[in-house]
Amino acid sequence: MKACRSCRNWTGVDEFLDRDDPNIVNTKVQLGNCRRYAPQPLSFDASTGEAPKAQAAWPLAPSDEWCGEWEPAFES
Repeated sequence: MKACRSCRNWTGVDEFLDRDDPNIVNTKVQLGNCRRYAPQPLSFDASTGEAPKAQAAWPLAPSDEWCGEWEPAFES
């Protein structure tokens, strides 16, 4: 099944989301970094609301989402 968690470009982080969708109750949705492209410049610092000083980050993506550039993870 296509999902970020099974994409070769996604790396999970130790952060989880709560979903209100009754179809996925008791399902842990992990956040992860999408590493398909280079880190993206941050437009503002969420904690202060000010422009950051030369910062970039990998985009965060939930494990249960997927995009049109999904690629299967490598076999280990």
